[in-house]
Amino acid sequence: QYVIPSLHVTADASTVEYFTCPYAYVVKPNHLSQAVLFKPAGSSLTDAEYAQCQQWLKRSLFRETREYQYRLITPQLLIEPLLTFQGGS
Repeated sequence: QYVIPSLHVTADASTVEYFTCPYAYVVKPNHLSQAVLFKPAGSSLTDAEYAQCQQWLKRSLFRETREYQYRLITPQLLIEPLLTFQGGS
């Protein structure tokens, strides 16, 4: 009941370059913190956002900050519906 459904999961940024959805969605990496793109309904990634996704997949918080819990995570991009409160906020 409280699990957010994944619309797309990939380790290949090229598969999200032209992704569109009839409702608002988010794109985020599974292996980073505080990284997310908010996309309105029917939109796809801009060139800058696509480049950002490519950069996310190259990063590792284990290598950058030695945060041990990140060492075995395979970098992937997750696309999920944008959750909002009633009224759209």
